[in-house]
Amino acid sequence: MELTRRDRGSATTELVILTPLLVLLVLLTVQTAIYFHVAHVASAAASEGAAVGAGSRSDVDRAEAAAAEFAQSLGGRTARSPRAFVHDHLVTVEVDLELPAIVPFFPRDVAREATEPLEEIVIEADR
Repeated sequence: MELTRRDRGSATTELVILTPLLVLLVLLTVQTAIYFHVAHVASAAASEGAAVGAGSRSDVDRAEAAAAEFAQSLGGRTARSPRAFVHDHLVTVEVDLELPAIVPFFPRDVAREATEPLEEIVIEADR
């Protein structure tokens, strides 16, 4: 197949146009994978904090500390300290983790929360 004068350099032009698009696609794929990983870490840390906070001898300070420690152990960088609060016999823990930025227009942090019922000790005679 012989190239005409009009076709000269067309492969180079196509490569110059497609290469940045392919690099952007790869970076978006990596950023999305990191986002889902950090979201999973935030969910797990919130669940751990809520489980600790729901214990019969626990309080919100322990729940917040447990969530922060769990997130740190999984490599999460906290954007804010975890927050725990009790309402209607439920303990809720909110965790915000910082998201490493590869692509500039992606969110910078991930927030997740978990809720557990408070454990209550009921004497057998009171049932």
